[in-house]
Amino acid sequence: MEWGLDREESILRFRLRLEGSRLDEIFADKLWMKDLRHNYDGLQSLKSALRHILTFRDIDLEQEIIDRTTPKIPPPPPPKKISPAGGTWDEEDDEKHRETPAHDDSCASSTSSSI
Repeated sequence: MEWGLDREESILRFRLRLEGSRLDEIFADKLWMKDLRHNYDGLQSLKSALRHILTFRDIDLEQEIIDRTTPKIPPPPPPKKISPAGGTWDEEDDEKHRETPAHDDSCASSTSSSI
């Protein structure tokens, strides 16, 4: 009985290695995945052949192929700031704003005492 369990485990390990290497080949080939995305019969055939590794890795092959073949869309750029003088706020406005010293009350008191 134990010999049978060892044999089954070794067969399962072999299948997982074999199916895993095939799955990794599929994920490495973008063209193959794009073809599978539009070839439902081929995808179903692969799902059947790779069922052990898909279950072991908890992968939904259809969703994984969709995720890996869908182009990534960058987020939209942030909206431009409006300048108080009109127009759009740009880097020059940032520089000017940084260079302008904040209003300081100590300056006002020193000039009034000298009068």
